[in-house]
Amino acid sequence: MALAFCTLHLSCRLPTPPNVGWLTNSVGCPEESDWALTTSTLRRDVFYYANIQLGESVSTHLLAVEWGASGTVKTHLRMVRDTDGRALADLITRKRIANAAIGG
Repeated sequence: MALAFCTLHLSCRLPTPPNVGWLTNSVGCPEESDWALTTSTLRRDVFYYANIQLGESVSTHLLAVEWGASGTVKTHLRMVRDTDGRALADLITRKRIANAAIGG
């Protein structure tokens, strides 16, 4: 079974930025610090290298974060097959950050 884009989207959503201080909440509401609600995707490039079989486990690694001008952030994620560590896909996403201050 081929690795589907919906799997990539669900697996690679970044739940951690608020937890590591990337976004600071300007009003004190936890909902505003949700990465999915605080950012909007401007561009996403997906590079596929290999497939997986149904039931195989996959890990997602954050390789790079670049803070841009005008409240943007670019992330580079890599999905790897857990059994052999082979790269399955690279996802490079540029997002605009709204209603939040950018942390360091």
